[in-house]
Amino acid sequence: MKYFLERVTNNIKWWFQKKSRGYSDLELWNLDNTIAEWIVPRLKAFRNRTQAYPANLESLEQWQEMLDEMIFGFEFTLISDDWYRDNVFQCSGDMHDKKMNEFESMVKRAENGRILFAKHFCGIWW
Repeated sequence: MKYFLERVTNNIKWWFQKKSRGYSDLELWNLDNTIAEWIVPRLKAFRNRTQAYPANLESLEQWQEMLDEMIFGFEFTLISDDWYRDNVFQCSGDMHDKKMNEFESMVKRAENGRILFAKHFCGIWW
């Protein structure tokens, strides 16, 4: 019962925080996930609607490929812990090493996607 009352009290507090300042303390707990949850659907919509690309790029296709990498970077932020637990943590021996290498490759790809986002941040408009 105590846990239930704490949860209800916190939910009310977080609701008032969100209404009064635009965000709640709950969103700060895993701010990376909060940001990724907000960015992913917007990047996907932007990618599907954009018809132009930054002047320093050569084509719309190149820009869309970069946007795909940005999307992967933020999507992986949301699933990385579960992916590791489900694919690496439960394996042993050679399979563990193979899955660990795959995970590390995905981490690097995700980091690259987020770096592209930062680098091209001012080019995400139409």
